[in-house]
Amino acid sequence: MVSTDRGGDAATLIPIIQFIRPSSIIYSDSWPAYRQLSELGYGHHAVNFKKNFFKPGELEVNSQKVERLWRDIKEWVKRPGIRSRYLQQYLARYLFVTAVPEPQQLHRFFIEASKLYPPFS
Repeated sequence: MVSTDRGGDAATLIPIIQFIRPSSIIYSDSWPAYRQLSELGYGHHAVNFKKNFFKPGELEVNSQKVERLWRDIKEWVKRPGIRSRYLQQYLARYLFVTAVPEPQQLHRFFIEASKLYPPFS
């Protein structure tokens, strides 16, 4: 999920999106800069806000989900003490804590950390 203001362009947007794993599905509005996402190996679902608040035939692709997630991420990242140079780490943490139920977070954290830093034998 990526949202952007209208001051940018595809040359700015695409390098940022390429941090996302290819074959991921990206939900967006119909801004022209998003048109090449399919060519780059991403699934892409767009909502044309001038015509609808959801993608016809796909009610789960709607502006409310997109805007809600973007609002939550901005709110979470713009807390006091947040530094822009750590944005990628903050977003990774946000995705982790929202995807993994709290009772499993510590266990899953150590599993993922052991993949990055295998224990010495």
